[in-house]
Amino acid sequence: LSIIWIGGIMTFGVLDIVLGALLLKERRELPGLLRGFAIVNLIMGVFEVTLIFAFLTILIYPIALILLALNFLRQPEAIEIV
Repeated sequence: LSIIWIGGIMTFGVLDIVLGALLLKERRELPGLLRGFAIVNLIMGVFEVTLIFAFLTILIYPIALILLALNFLRQPEAIEIV
């Protein structure tokens, strides 16, 4: 059971690092909230991969979700023409 837990945590850590890196690749075009979400995801990924600090993701994960939610709750910056 612990092998499955370790494999799962490390897999999610790698996925978090990849997601954060892909988002930061186009950081000039990203709004500030998404840039913050990408940075928090990178930090979470590093913590999960090291396994020593994996328990800290319990504290960081809600911050990432709040940043993502705030991004979707703000007013759109573009006008849609149909």
